[in-house]
Amino acid sequence: MNAVAKVLHTSTDYLSGRTDDPNPHQKETVALDHEVPYSYHGYHVPEEYLNMVRELMEKDIRERRARKNDRGQQ
Repeated sequence: MNAVAKVLHTSTDYLSGRTDDPNPHQKETVALDHEVPYSYHGYHVPEEYLNMVRELMEKDIRERRARKNDRGQQ
């Protein structure tokens, strides 16, 4: 069942009916705040790159919420 849940981007709890929430909850999150120095393969990640990631994530979150609201109104 784990493989099916992974392919469907959901949780085994949702597939087995233990929850009505199809979105698996992330156990770990990364805060892109200004207090933590980030590196990628040993190279410092410039603040401007982090700002780009923040902007992309905010755009994605807004679009996901809009799609969810559109589905709820149909």
